[in-house]
Amino acid sequence: MDPENCDGYTGLANYYASVPDEAGGGYDKAIQAAGELKKRQPLDGAITSGSVAERCGRLEAALQELEPFASERVTVGVSPHAPYTVSDELLRAVA
Repeated sequence: MDPENCDGYTGLANYYASVPDEAGGGYDKAIQAAGELKKRQPLDGAITSGSVAERCGRLEAALQELEPFASERVTVGVSPHAPYTVSDELLRAVA
């Protein structure tokens, strides 16, 4: 893979997150791929890391990935207009 291919790292992270450890995937590999993306595109890497963490049931880690990007205008949380786009567990954690 081209080391500067940011879309490739996103795809790789999502792939690893969806494949069990026993089949060559898993959380650690997914986070590692997202970390490579963060080196090149910090916000995209944080979004990918947060998504992977949420998908793997690590809700606190998901929130921690995104909180550095919070500001007066952007907050980490769930939109009241689309609560169905996240898991029930994550919705309760940030609501």
